[in-house]
Amino acid sequence: MLQKLPSELLSCISTYLSAESAGALAITCTHCYWSMLPVVYQEISITKPNELFALSSKLFKNKLYSERASRYMRSVSIVDHSQRTLSRYAVTSMGHILSGWELLEEEEQRIQIEEENNHIYFSNDDDDNEQQGRIKKKQHIRSMAITLEKLFPRLTELVMEFDQITEGVRLFDQNDNNNNNNNYILSPSIPTDFSGHVKLTNYRPCHPYHLYSLLASFTKCTQLVLHTRPYLSLCAAIQDSLLMDQDVEALIRLNMKNLIRLELAYVDDFLDIQKLCKLVQSLPNLEYLSLEWILPPSLEYYSDLCECLINLSLYPGPMIQRRSTYTVQYKYRTHPPFSQQKSKQYSVMVTPLLPSIEQPL
Repeated sequence: MLQKLPSELLSCISTYLSAESAGALAITCTHCYWSMLPVVYQEISITKPNELFALSSKLFKNKLYSERASRYMRSVSIVDHSQRTLSRYAVTSMGHILSGWELLEEEEQRIQIEEENNHIYFSNDDDDNEQQGRIKKKQHIRSMAITLEKLFPRLTELVMEFDQITEGVRLFDQNDNNNNNNNYILSPSIPTDFSGHVKLTNYRPCHPYHLYSLLASFTKCTQLVLHTRPYLSLCAAIQDSLLMDQDVEALIRLNMKNLIRLELAYVDDFLDIQKLCKLVQSLPNLEYLSLEWILPPSLEYYSDLCECLINLSLYPGPMIQRRSTYTVQYKYRTHPPFSQQKSKQYSVMVTPLLPSIEQPL
C-alpha cells in the first residue's frame, strides 16, 4: 500500500511524526526509506565546531553519504545542550546502514587524538602546565565557513551560539591585535557565497572584534538575527545583555549589502540613533528591521528614532510588549520623503502607540 504513495507525500507525512514513528515508517519498505532521505538529512545540530570537521572527513571518504548531505542538508546548528537531530531512525533491514552520521562521534574521537599528538605545546607558566598540560590547535573560523560551503552547498540556515563558536574555533590570526586595535584592521576574510539565514545567539555585548571576525565570512547572507545573552532580572546588571554602540559599529564595518532582514535583541535604550541610521544606510537592500528592548525607550528617543528611520523609508509598526521586553518592527515602504506637513501628521499618527511604552514592567 505505501509503495503506491508518491515520495513527496511520504516525505511530508514523516515531518509530522515523532522519531520513533518515522523510524517505523522508514523500515517499512525501500520506497519509504528513499522517500524519507530529504527529512533525514535536512538538519544537523552539533555542540562543538570540531564535530563539523570530523563530519567533513567522514563525508569526503564516502561519496554516497556526501552526495546525500550535499543534496538535502538545509540547516546546521552549533549550540550547547543540543540534541543531535541526526538520522537515528534511518535504518532499514535491507542492508542499509544508518545514513553515515552514526560514525560521527567515533570519527571525532579519532581526530581529536591525532590533533593532540600533532599539535601540543607546553606553556611557560608552571601553573598552566599543571592545570592544562597541553592545548589543542583550533581551526580558523574561515576554515569552518569554507567547510560548510563545500559540504552543504544548499544550506539555508546557520545557527551559532557565541560561546560555543569562540571556544571551538580561532577568530583571529596571530598578527591580529584584537585587544588594542580600534580600527578593525584584521586579516582580510573573503566571504563565502552563503546567502541564507544566520542566527547568532547568546552574544556577549562589547566584543566587537569577535563579532566582526565571526560574521566576516558570512557577509553575503540575506537574514541576520543577533541575540544577546538573556538577562536574569532587572535587578541584575542588564547592561551585560544590551547591544552597545561598538557592536553596531562592528555591523557597519561588515558592509552586508545583501542583507534583507535584520533582527537585534536586546538593544540599549540609549543607543546612538545616528549610529543606528548609519547601520541602515550601510544595508541598501534592507526591508525589515526588528529592534527589541528590555527597558522601554523614552518618548523623545523613540520619536527621534522613528523619524530618522522613516527618512530611510523604514516605517514602524505597533510596539509589541512581551512579558518584559518591547519590540518594534520597521518595514520598508516606497513612500516619498516626508514634507514638514507630513512630519506633523506622522507625529500625531505615532502618538497612540507610545503610551504602551510607558507602562511599568
